Amino acid sequence: MHWSCCVCLAGIMATNGSVEAASASDNFWEIDGFKRTVRRTEDGMQQCGELMKMMHERAEIEKDYAKRLRVWCKKWADNAEKGAIICTNTCD
Repeated sequence: MHWSCCVCLAGIMATNGSVEAASASDNFWEIDGFKRTVRRTEDGMQQCGELMKMMHERAEIEKDYAKRLRVWCKKWADNAEKGAIICTNTCD
């Protein structure tokens, strides 16, 4: 591929399924063109932080659920051993 084709392709970006030409100010190689890249990097870091927070909250919820499920299981396993639960799968 010719170098000018690469530059031309770099000036096209996909947005909402459509392709539109980027303005000259969005070009990374222009003066202050790096600002868009810096902003996208900062936004990406913020999104990663929010994703980590969400995953930690989910892990805490699941940890609490597992603890409560163990307590519930032990309670009903003890009742089953004591004969409090009637088993219908017995052979006569």
